[in-house]
Amino acid sequence: MAGGAANIEGVVLEYFTNIFRANSGSTPELTTNTVDHRVNGEMNSQLTKIITSEEVKHVIFEMPADKSPKGLTCMIREAELRGTLTGIKISRDSSTVSHILFVDDTYIFCTGSTEEGMEVMRITGL
Repeated sequence: MAGGAANIEGVVLEYFTNIFRANSGSTPELTTNTVDHRVNGEMNSQLTKIITSEEVKHVIFEMPADKSPKGLTCMIREAELRGTLTGIKISRDSSTVSHILFVDDTYIFCTGSTEEGMEVMRITGL
């Protein structure tokens, strides 16, 4: 029985040792050349060009106030002041947290009431 277990252990060990090891003679091009390219050369040039400060200013100043993070924060704060959005407390003595902004995501905290859900939908434009 011990010999069989050792044999199984050897097979499993060899399998997991070799599973992600590249086969000899294989190149990344063999794999990547079989995948359709979604971005062509012209698109790649456009996507990788250097962004000027003028372009950044244009985008920032053309952004509607209710779509910018600052505008969203103001709208959430106004809802809190009106009492239509309450946020959450982590502990009894902590401050209320109504939202957290990340680079590409926003979390809005509220109770599970229909009224607060409707307020979140109104603020976010959903």
